[in-house]
Amino acid sequence: MRGVLRVVMVGVLTLVLAGCVTDRYHDQRRPGGITAEQAETMLTSVPGVTGAQYVTASTRCDPSDSEQLNQSEGMDLVLKVTFADDVHLSDPADALDQLARLAWSVNVHYPRGYLTILFDGGVSSYYSWGKATEDLFTTSASGYQTPCGTHDYKNSGSVPTGESSVSIEGSRAAGRYGDWPGNPPDRLDLTLVDGAPQVEPVPALDSASVTESSDPVDGRCWDFAYDPGADGVGRYQGRVEVDVVVEGQPYTTVIVTSDQTGVTLCGLDRDVADPVVSAVFTPMDPGDRFGTASVEARS
Repeated sequence: MRGVLRVVMVGVLTLVLAGCVTDRYHDQRRPGGITAEQAETMLTSVPGVTGAQYVTASTRCDPSDSEQLNQSEGMDLVLKVTFADDVHLSDPADALDQLARLAWSVNVHYPRGYLTILFDGGVSSYYSWGKATEDLFTTSASGYQTPCGTHDYKNSGSVPTGESSVSIEGSRAAGRYGDWPGNPPDRLDLTLVDGAPQVEPVPALDSASVTESSDPVDGRCWDFAYDPGADGVGRYQGRVEVDVVVEGQPYTTVIVTSDQTGVTLCGLDRDVADPVVSAVFTPMDPGDRFGTASVEARS
């Protein structure tokens, strides 16, 4: 069969493996560090910071476990910072580094789990922390995370929420700041500038590819796939226009819907035995969160 246009969904399968460790959390008293009150005072003394809250949050895999602290699965460290509405951080990555260092220096409960920094203001709620966490901690950004997804609040009080959040595994924090409790910053230099935080669009498409494949019925085919971009809230889920070019000439245009991440075309070799195939991928529904830039790929 020649000249057949065959559209297939090229899906992305994500497996989340969640499990519980069998050993229990045991608090460890260590010298050094500062108190939660000292950390909060350091923050609220910074012009433009209107509030600060440090808490520890015990976590456990099975909510039916005993409520005793030494039977909890782990202990998260959480630092929330609230900024004035009319200012924003000029260097969010540097601010994250300073705040994570400060939180890691607080000596309340031994950490076993995640270090989370919560931002109320300072940055847009859509801010993407991916590059910052990659540069600082060699790991991709993640929103508020816990080892098992369940907090035991009876030992630590309510855990705050924020408009934007970054969770870092404790081992990553130790790799950058040393063993807990680390040394606090000598001073906080959170550079704030006038103006409310603005949404900074991120690329709607991270990358794209054109690869040859085969089909038992249709013969030679070409798979046109792309990776959606992501900000601090989620991935681009709009439509993508795929303009296919064969041997330098426009061949067809396919609209890929939000529940797909690609398209497959067969029969592109009906006129040329070994054609050069390329495509331009253009986001159609970027909105305010994502950019409009196209991505080009060729086989």
